[in-house]
Amino acid sequence: MLLRNETPLSDVIKTLLRGEADELDEENLVCYVENLTRGDRDALQRVRKRVETAIEEWRDSYYESTYYDMVERYRQGELKWTNEELDDLFFEEEFMRKEGKTGLTVDYLHDAIQKFGFINEHHEEAIERAWEERDYEFLKARWEELSLDGIRSLQAAITLVLEVTPPEPRDDVQEANRPEKRLEEYPDVFGVDSCSEITGYSKNTIYKFTSNGKMPCCRPANNGRKLMFRRDEVIEWLTARHQETTGEFVSNMEKRLAARK
Repeated sequence: MLLRNETPLSDVIKTLLRGEADELDEENLVCYVENLTRGDRDALQRVRKRVETAIEEWRDSYYESTYYDMVERYRQGELKWTNEELDDLFFEEEFMRKEGKTGLTVDYLHDAIQKFGFINEHHEEAIERAWEERDYEFLKARWEELSLDGIRSLQAAITLVLEVTPPEPRDDVQEANRPEKRLEEYPDVFGVDSCSEITGYSKNTIYKFTSNGKMPCCRPANNGRKLMFRRDEVIEWLTARHQETTGEFVSNMEKRLAARK
């Protein structure tokens, strides 16, 4: 595959998932990703998400086909199924085939791995042993490793570009629109910075309040000077003075007048 800057990402993903881009190395993929996203971290995140989604869709396009193995076991008396249960399995797999999915069997996986080529003698020996022992899970894992090798290289290139791409500086509007932290998200005990966030007072004002005994605070047991605050005490201090509503004021006055009679 000749990878050009203008090659659509969808084409690159499809080619890699088909295992048709062995000649692409890390440098090719990094250059492609850089040109595709142009230093935009949001674009990089979107590309990474598209690749992850493509991998999940690829996995979903296969299913484990066990019907013929079950039939053989049934014939040999190893499987205590009814004909109805075998029919149900057949129609279930037939439905997936009609959806365009590919059934995976031990033989299919063995042949697919063989087409990729064995890495070395030990790899070949392990694959052949798994095939003889009908070890579906082992063969599927090895087949996935080989099938996804190309797309994993693209993921690695995206991660590499993300690591060297600085985040965009936040402006005042972004800071203003940032969701406020909820009170329950603060720890039970915190320092002056968190206290300033909760109360809205500056740190200098908080220091004045605590030095004058107007605000509850704590200090470490080793006589340290660091100020600490308990969340419940700060909330209680903030809400200590209750402002009466007009209705409450009138009601209280009526009660006082009635008590004088």
